[in-house]
Amino acid sequence: MLRPDLLQPLEPSQRKAVIQAARTLQVAGFECFLVGGCVRDLIRGQSTRDLDLTTNALPEQSRQLFKKTIPTGIEHGTITVRLQGHSLELTTYRTEGTYSDGRRPDEVRFGQSLSEDLCRRDFTVNALAYDPVSSELVDEHGGLQDLEQRLIRTIGKPEDRFFEDGLRPIRACRFLSTLDFQLEKNTEIALADPEIHKRASLVAIERFTEELRKGLKSANPLPMLSTIQSTGLLQIFLNRANLQTPPVELSQTGLCSQAIPANHPEMQEQPILARENRLAHYQKQTHSISDSLDWLIDIRIYCWLRAIFPGLPYQELIGLLRRWKFPNHTMLCMEASALLMALPVPPKTAFADSQSKERATLADSSTVQSQELISYRVLIRQTLFQLFRILDHRLEDFLFSWTAYLNSFAPEATSKHECLQELQTGYRDPFRIKDLKVNGKDLMELGFQGKQIGDVLQRCLEQVWKDPTLNSRDSLLEIAGRPQ
Repeated sequence: MLRPDLLQPLEPSQRKAVIQAARTLQVAGFECFLVGGCVRDLIRGQSTRDLDLTTNALPEQSRQLFKKTIPTGIEHGTITVRLQGHSLELTTYRTEGTYSDGRRPDEVRFGQSLSEDLCRRDFTVNALAYDPVSSELVDEHGGLQDLEQRLIRTIGKPEDRFFEDGLRPIRACRFLSTLDFQLEKNTEIALADPEIHKRASLVAIERFTEELRKGLKSANPLPMLSTIQSTGLLQIFLNRANLQTPPVELSQTGLCSQAIPANHPEMQEQPILARENRLAHYQKQTHSISDSLDWLIDIRIYCWLRAIFPGLPYQELIGLLRRWKFPNHTMLCMEASALLMALPVPPKTAFADSQSKERATLADSSTVQSQELISYRVLIRQTLFQLFRILDHRLEDFLFSWTAYLNSFAPEATSKHECLQELQTGYRDPFRIKDLKVNGKDLMELGFQGKQIGDVLQRCLEQVWKDPTLNSRDSLLEIAGRPQ
């Protein structure tokens, strides 16, 4: 089948690189095809950064044909070719042997034909190949039909494919979210097979986490999360992390609706994980944050784990993330998000009259309204102080990402919107010791020493939390007084 338009979604320099690589190998007497997920995505009209090529040339032969190559996985037949400013993964045809460890073949056997190489792949939609020079599309396993029907189907018997590589069941679940496909019936049945679970249990925990993170970047991670739980795959990795608490069924958590059941009052207005066509809205709002998708993953991890483990202290959830080898920023976001979600609803008067709110100071604290505003202001500044200790310079991005997340996926969570509004307002006021108009040197000149300095600075800060207008040198020195 000829598809001369297949490379159109690529950037011009990418197209040149792919065609140049294929033509170089073919002129030298070898075959060369684009293969795998990149072909799948191009057929769907999507651009891709991961360009994988396969050839019958051995790695040593390929390296002689290109000026700049990197032996990234040469022991498995893979080198990286640099052309037109892009990296192309070039792998020699392979056939598969036995898989003693449930993840990697015991030995790498180079194949002689494209058909051999395609037979060893996981799913039909990933077993498509394309000749960039002749524009021929090769489909030997019904991948095009499954693409059209939006199905994830293994090549051959699913038990065989899953038994070869214990990561494949997790990948199948991940594709449900990243591709928005459905599982073919026999493939779905095999995911719950206890023998397949034994193979999946051999997978390095980092690989499971990598698949989880990829799925959490998708527009809707719920199909992945619900399937790894309903098939029993999630429990494998909970057991490996020594977490014995059984998770709540995802369908009972409210992550698919606006709020979780009222028997978990601390999680009222729990943000949902996904909403149709809202990922682009989040990305647009956070375009100024370079790692906005990392924040999306972190926030979704918090929402997911707090929902399926509603009674578990967040410290234990952080321990789970640590054993799952999540990056440190995910664990910090978990701790910070727990503080955010613990904030009570702001006093109604806080939003009734912004001018009266600004006038609520220590000098005018006689009314109940003013006392409520001052108490809530102190709580907000205390929370900011704690958040800064956790996140340091990432605090502003944390607040901004959570605001964008709620705007995109949970606009009904009104109290959390209000809490974030208060935190962002408070962020512009002094809430750290370094924000004070006096410092340790000033207090030393008054005669304070050692631990006294830290105690006095903290006392000054707590007064400024109540009334930001006190943050002047004269006012703070008056608060400090003299050493006893």
